[in-house]
Amino acid sequence: MTTAAERQSSITTGQAAEQILPRRRGLADFVRRYLRHRRGMLGVILILFFVILALGADVIAPYDPSQTAQTRSAILQGPSAAHWLGTDFVGRDILSRVVYGSRISLQVTVIAVSIAVGLGVFLGVIAGYFGGWLDNLVIMRLMDAMMAFPSLILLMAMAAAVGPSLNNTMIIIGIVFSPGYARLARAVILSLKQEAFFEAAMVLGAKPARIMLHHLLPNVVAPIVVLASLSSAGVILTEASLSFIGLGVKPPTPAWGSMLNEGYLYILSSPWPSIGPGVAIVLLVLGLNFFGDGLRDTLDPRLRGKI
Repeated sequence: MTTAAERQSSITTGQAAEQILPRRRGLADFVRRYLRHRRGMLGVILILFFVILALGADVIAPYDPSQTAQTRSAILQGPSAAHWLGTDFVGRDILSRVVYGSRISLQVTVIAVSIAVGLGVFLGVIAGYFGGWLDNLVIMRLMDAMMAFPSLILLMAMAAAVGPSLNNTMIIIGIVFSPGYARLARAVILSLKQEAFFEAAMVLGAKPARIMLHHLLPNVVAPIVVLASLSSAGVILTEASLSFIGLGVKPPTPAWGSMLNEGYLYILSSPWPSIGPGVAIVLLVLGLNFFGDGLRDTLDPRLRGKI
């Protein structure tokens, strides 16, 4: 004969299993639907390609990216067996610099997007939950003021104020991209406040911090993840733009934007210094856009039947 404690234990175990199994089925269903999304899978392949380049740059790159030519004849060479993508205006191997430049681009993307997500979601959740003057007069007006300026102009002003460097580039890009996440998080929170579970949590006396962390924030994750994947392509282009005009990563660090800046002066006589980093930017941006499209289409319940 089972005791009351044993029966209670079996009930608790069964309830836990019932909660875990739907989550596993939901994850498996998401993976299965995403694998059928052709553009999304192409995006994953392109992103993994550049991740492998970045992680294995020390092994993959045939030369030191800062190694200059010893003879004048090795400057601005075209593709050859020794230099697959040619050499630049001081004889550095373009392929090696493109490979090492993938580290810079991916590092800037990951850290800048993390800063934008953290700052934007925090401000958006606070504004959406508390509302009133904090929302309408402070947080959202600050976000609107930042979005009123063209992003590149605002980035140039901030970069000129703090000085060009890799760390400063990541921080200012993260700050400039944060209003989009704040507005999205606020919109989701405002819609969730109309749901019955929010009113129940308020009636039961749950503290604001618990409501935001345990009841509201988990519902913000899906749209934020989709926005982050799509805006990552914009971060790549923004970093390249800042480096191109000299306000991003400082030479001789191999960044794709600065490589384009160094190569465009010789584009008529030798286009190879510009072709390598230019193609790399296009492929990575396409990969991130395709990956974001796949996430959006897979997570959107209205599109599930079309995948």
